[in-house]
Amino acid sequence: MKYKLITIFLLSASLSANAQLSGDGYYRLQNATTARYVRIIDNRGSINIASTDVDLGALQTVLNFQNVDYDPATVMYISKLNSTDYNIATQGISLYSMMGFGIKFRATNKGTYGAYQEKAGMAKYLNDTPVASANDIYGYVLSNSSQNREWNIIPVSAESDNYLGVKPQVCIDGKYYCAYYSGFPFIFASDGMKAFYVTHVDTQYGICVTEELSGTIPASTPVIIECQSEYAKDNRLELLAPGTAVPPVSGNLLAGAYFQNNSNKHRNRVDYDSKTMRVLGQTDNGVLGFVKDSKLTAIAANTCYLKADNVPAQLVFMNQDEYDEFLIEAGVRTAAEKQVVPVYSITGKALDIMSDELDRLPQGIYIVNGKKYIVR
Repeated sequence: MKYKLITIFLLSASLSANAQLSGDGYYRLQNATTARYVRIIDNRGSINIASTDVDLGALQTVLNFQNVDYDPATVMYISKLNSTDYNIATQGISLYSMMGFGIKFRATNKGTYGAYQEKAGMAKYLNDTPVASANDIYGYVLSNSSQNREWNIIPVSAESDNYLGVKPQVCIDGKYYCAYYSGFPFIFASDGMKAFYVTHVDTQYGICVTEELSGTIPASTPVIIECQSEYAKDNRLELLAPGTAVPPVSGNLLAGAYFQNNSNKHRNRVDYDSKTMRVLGQTDNGVLGFVKDSKLTAIAANTCYLKADNVPAQLVFMNQDEYDEFLIEAGVRTAAEKQVVPVYSITGKALDIMSDELDRLPQGIYIVNGKKYIVR
């Protein structure tokens, strides 16, 4: 019988019982022999225990911490299901919610663990195999080899050397920015970091209106992050447990991509459309914005982008006050006029009420122009 499963099914087995696993939390998986870390580049895979047919094309391994310290695809949330089984959540998906069962492990005499899943007494183990042409920097995960099949896990913490940070993609006037998308909620652990999302796109004037998002960034929320440094170690995140209670962000026009897997067998990516999509960059005027990239073929994994119809080649970032001032100076709006925007419920549902009709709202909590609005 063939068991359909996401990539994380086999990955999570590797992590489940290492001595470093101390309760539910975030971890990285590192091979005990090769020292390469596991990176999840897809959410597809399968295993047929009886026929030894295993598809692990979505698991990649990579050497050196500087190649993973900024990569959400190397971070996994492990939680205990029972005395022997564990669940994994990462990249917006969960093993148990999709498969209905957990994973198992077997200790070695070296204090490490073999990772496996079994059916009818037959087990499949994972091992790390290098890519011959990559100078041992990259590898891939296979099953049942007797080599490189021992794994360790390392807790992820903003206060430790095994942190997750943000690596900027754009630097303008000494400020650093990153288009970011991850499957876990977080707050900023380092000072000088801010998050923004897009609330409105003015295609006529080439402007995207942004709103700062403070406090907890909900899971699977695409944002633009302003960083204090070009190095991920200076832009650390404090990861919060999946399911952390936080209101969703309403009216966010950004979209995110978890994966950019270009292989023929496991192709899983967001193809770039230069007619409708723009990515974070520097405009011709030297300011931050979303720009057209004619050389791009797919959106990078764990990043976000802007998609809109009739979108110009470049859109300048402005906050709401800057945008209002621009419209006044352009003669489009008078200072006495206010922007009229949709009103959302606290759960993110658009209501049949606009922001100039707030007196119609019953008691409750609403979202107006990206901010909480309370009617008592």
